[in-house]
Amino acid sequence: AKYGGTGLGLAICKRLVEAMGGNIGLESEIGKGSTFWFSIAFSLPTLEKVMREVEPSPIEIDPKTHVLLVEDNLINQRMMSSMLKRLGHQVTVAGNGLEALEEIKNNTFGLVLMDVQMPIMDGIEATKQIRSMGFTQCQLPVLALTAGVRTEEHDNIGVNDWLTKPLRPRDLKHAINESLLGRTNIQVGIEP
Repeated sequence: AKYGGTGLGLAICKRLVEAMGGNIGLESEIGKGSTFWFSIAFSLPTLEKVMREVEPSPIEIDPKTHVLLVEDNLINQRMMSSMLKRLGHQVTVAGNGLEALEEIKNNTFGLVLMDVQMPIMDGIEATKQIRSMGFTQCQLPVLALTAGVRTEEHDNIGVNDWLTKPLRPRDLKHAINESLLGRTNIQVGIEP
């Protein structure tokens, strides 16, 4: 091979396996190749724990939440709109962050699903603008949609949660419900 790795792969694997209480090894024969192996003992989860992880606990919310979907990709717009409508939500679509800000100025929404990478104005800048308009995370939850990796710079822009594309319907439902439940609980606790 013309290019090799840094030589850290096996060292990293060894540390990970040993940190989990396991063993790692290799068997090698010149001219035939090498076999790398590891063993880690895991306890079987209880049926109750498995069921909790498979299906998030149901949270009752108003099924007619008005969601602003901010997404530049037409296929993703159709797919996400369809999922949201099947969950009982009313959906308005904006193709970029600038369009989203106009929609928010002219309409009332219960939640924003915001793609991070878009032309004209990306989701990060749009979320900052939404927060600078006076909408708190409780008043207007923003769920960020990304196909990429979240960085530390993303942590302080005012989103309620980060969702990774492609989304499964139950994960979307759970994230929306959690955001709306948090908004309701906080609003109930405020006295005029």
